[in-house]
This record gives sequence, C-alpha cells and structure tokens, in this order.
Amino acid sequence: MTVKRVALITILFILASGISAVIFQRLLLPYLSALPVLRDFNILESGAPIIITRREEIRIDQDINTQEITNRVRGSLVKIYMHEPKIILGRPVSVTSGMIATNDGLVIASAQAIRGGASITAVLANGQAHPGRLIFVDELSGIAFIKIEANDLSVLSEVSSQNKRSGETLLALNLDEALGMNVKTVAMSSSSAPKPGFSQIYNLTQFNGGLDLDPVFSENSAGAVIVDKDGSLVGFATATPSGMKYVRSEDLRLVMSNFLASGSRGTAWPVLPISYLILGSAQAPLLGLPARSGVVIRQGGRGLEAGDFVFMFDGREITLENDFQRMFFAKKAGEKIKLKLLRGKQELELEITL
Repeated sequence: MTVKRVALITILFILASGISAVIFQRLLLPYLSALPVLRDFNILESGAPIIITRREEIRIDQDINTQEITNRVRGSLVKIYMHEPKIILGRPVSVTSGMIATNDGLVIASAQAIRGGASITAVLANGQAHPGRLIFVDELSGIAFIKIEANDLSVLSEVSSQNKRSGETLLALNLDEALGMNVKTVAMSSSSAPKPGFSQIYNLTQFNGGLDLDPVFSENSAGAVIVDKDGSLVGFATATPSGMKYVRSEDLRLVMSNFLASGSRGTAWPVLPISYLILGSAQAPLLGLPARSGVVIRQGGRGLEAGDFVFMFDGREITLENDFQRMFFAKKAGEKIKLKLLRGKQELELEITL
C-alpha cells in the first residue's frame, strides 16, 4: 500500500468520523433522548449532574499559583521570639508569627501570643534579626503593635474581604522557625459581612464581622496572613480565649488608621453602650418596618431606646456593605454623629456625642 493511499484512507476516516458525530448529535440524539428508557435514567439529559474528574480539579486548582504567591508574600512576614529579660541563654519563652504593617518597621502580631515584659526579637524572612519593642495592644481587634528599627520593608497590598465569594480558595501563610513557609489552603465558608437576622445580637465592644474559613486554624497559626490568588491581604489570624479569630482586611485598616492617627501611641475607639440586631430589607418588614436595611436597638443608651430602627448614619444609608459598626468605628472619640431612625411611627434625627 502506497503512502498516498494510506494518507487518503486516513483523511476519509477522519471526515467520516466527523460527519457521523454531527449526524448523531443533530438527528439521532433528540430521538434517543425521547425514549422512555433513556429519559427515565437521565442518561442523555443535558441537565444531569456533571461529575468533576480529578483532571478537572487539578485544572481548577491551578488558578492559584502557590509558589508565585509565597514568593510575593514572604518578604512581608516575620517570626517573633520572646525571652525573659533576665535569661541570656536558653530557649525563648514563646514563638509566634507576625506581619510587617508599614515599611518603616511597624509589625503586628496576635496579642494573646505576645508576653508582656518579655524581650522581643523579630526575624525577617531574609534572616535579619531586629530587637522589637511592644508599643500597644488593641483590645478591640486582639492585635499587638511591635516596632523594630528597619526601613524599606515590604508591605502587602490589601483587598476588601467582602469582595470574596463563598467557596473562594485562599491561602494562609506564615514563617516557620527555619524561615520556610507554612502554607495552608482554606476556603471562604460564607460572606465576611455581619449576618442579618433575629438570632444574633451585636454590640460595639468588638468587631462583629470576621472571615469564616474552612478548615479552622490551630493556635499555632496565630499571626498568619490570609491572602487571595493575587497575594493581596484578605485577613489576619489572631488567637483569642474563645478560639481563633480572623480579622478582616477592612477592619485591620480601621485599626491601623486609628493607631497611626494617634502618632503610633495606641488606639482610642468611640464608645456607645448599645446592643442591636442587623436587619436586611427582607427581614425588616417582618417586624412591621419599611423594607430597607438598618439596625434595631435591643439595649439603648445615649438617647437611643430599645425598639428604635436606625437606618441612616451621618447622611449615609446603613446597608449590609456599609454596615453600622464600620461607620461607627471610623469615627473618633469625642466626635458627634447624626442618626436617622424610626421610633414607632415617628421618624427622628438624633445627634450623639461619642
């Protein structure tokens, strides 16, 4: 058989296969789909469940380039060692992780992991060790501020956690003691925004929102950064007496702004001793309220009464995105705010000094 004949037969076979596939799809498939025996088993049903194969899972996971992200983030991480001042030799009292917050040497860590009175050493990812000084512990967020004498440090860019969808894959990163990278893959279980509803009562003594991650971390991961596929900061892991907490990037920004506004001396948050429910436009009508977002006061104070429905804060509508607490903590102690609310059937405007 000549080479030309083999080539001709191959071409004819390919053409015949393509024509057969078209005939099957256009003519035979609709007829077969209508047969009861096949329709009942959903064999040819286009709406039947799609089984994701291992090959497809690998393709999807390639959306996150772990090596590229770790290379990008690594320079912004630190390892923090604490010794008792009187002990010159021996093992450190404790070890934890942290993140560079400003390029001139401000470092943040989980407050519960930092021992007051201990001598602090912060080791950068490049191995450089710097004495550290504990400046302040912010009780609201559980974040400790440490200062080292260094400049031109790498700081992570950030992205709002509320832009992250449920199920999105993130990475939790921190340095190990050999200055290698601990990498943990996690997923957003749900939106990071505070949840509207009637069962959860909120207050202004702690951040209401937080990252809901799966799986949860152990306390050894305190001080880890949570980043997205671009290496942008989404959250920061802190340890609390009740377990791990993941501070959202937007709340971390509020803490940093408050701290820096004080001249890097501490944080001073406004105070309003109330508790409240968060309602969306779907829940509010169930209480006989207008179909709009807002907060219902449970325990009042400073002129607010139980049952008040607050829907505007300084001329801005309270929504699930622009939530009441975030607007509140953006204010300074001593400032005045104006709230619009419904008290029964009466619409009122209330001015409060924080």
